Amino acid sequence: MQSSNARKLPIAAETSKKASSIGQSMTSGFAALSVVSNACNAVQNTVLDIPKDEAKELAQLKADLKHAQNIATNWTGGIVDGNTVAGLAPAMMASIPNNVVSYGTNFNQATDDILKLIKKNGGTIDKGTEDYRTVLEAIQSMSGSLDKITKDVKAAGSSMKNWGINMQNTHNAMLKGVGDIQNVEKNLHSDIEAMNAAIAALHKEIDAENAEIIAAASAIVLGAGLIIVGVFFMPETDGVSGQLVVVGAVSIIGGSVECGMLAEKIKKQFKKIGSDQSKLAADKQLIVALQGLTVASNLVVASISRATEYLLDLETSWDGFLGNIKNVLKELHEAENGSAIDFKSLLDIDSAQAGWNEAIKEANELIGLAPKTIKKKVKTL
Repeated sequence: MQSSNARKLPIAAETSKKASSIGQSMTSGFAALSVVSNACNAVQNTVLDIPKDEAKELAQLKADLKHAQNIATNWTGGIVDGNTVAGLAPAMMASIPNNVVSYGTNFNQATDDILKLIKKNGGTIDKGTEDYRTVLEAIQSMSGSLDKITKDVKAAGSSMKNWGINMQNTHNAMLKGVGDIQNVEKNLHSDIEAMNAAIAALHKEIDAENAEIIAAASAIVLGAGLIIVGVFFMPETDGVSGQLVVVGAVSIIGGSVECGMLAEKIKKQFKKIGSDQSKLAADKQLIVALQGLTVASNLVVASISRATEYLLDLETSWDGFLGNIKNVLKELHEAENGSAIDFKSLLDIDSAQAGWNEAIKEANELIGLAPKTIKKKVKTL
């Protein structure tokens, strides 16, 4: 039945914008979690070899590093104390693009059916008719699956937050341990200060590159391959003084940044420090370089903070789309039985379908790109 007084539904143009927003949030969120995984690879591959007559404080640092490596493995998956753990990241990273493919495909199929019925009825359908019930059920199914997705995204953010607290606590313990040891060595104050300043600059450089990767997130960038660079914080020795190597200190995804240039800058930055280190007694070199132990865990902490923001963006995008669907359902439920519903505003839903098609394409490119754990397959500076 046609009626000029038919109840009008909310304009669907916003639905198109929300679909595009989910696609953008998906790639950024996936990239942010990739950076967390890469930083965890750096923690897992950090090496601290110390003399046999190790001091109690150094032994504690080594234990703290082992604890940080176990926490990192609880993220990436692997072996912890002889037991295999699935890790948080694989399922979390797989769910982000899979949710888009699954929901986007169902959305397009459901809206195809809805559009056929709207056109068949000239844009207006009476509430209570068979065609109306078919349209209502299709919209309700879209709302139900969205509820589950938004809960999953929220749960992922909560899981990462709880895991991140453990990593932050262990990082803090290593920082304190390093500080306690270095503060005793008054004669090495200037050497320690110079090394710590260089390490701080290194962290800033890498963190900035990671931010750029996420900002330019795309499947092409993420699929370009993981580049791991190890940094020796001490000159090569005969093993008497020990060794500190942050393998994966520069843990970045190739494609959006010039990795070779970054590696060269870091190499130049540490060349003079290495030369200065060689002038020190063998048993003092490790003390000066000790802050290098926290480089990888510091990157994890920074990447968690950034990833949390992007997961929240993704949750907000899904919530926004769910809100649009619920607004339509609210209008339908409030209409009186037998009254005419004007569905004409949904006729431009094909623009939302186009947005979902693009998001699905990007999601399919991301599936399977979750970074793998890398053990000591590195280039060292």
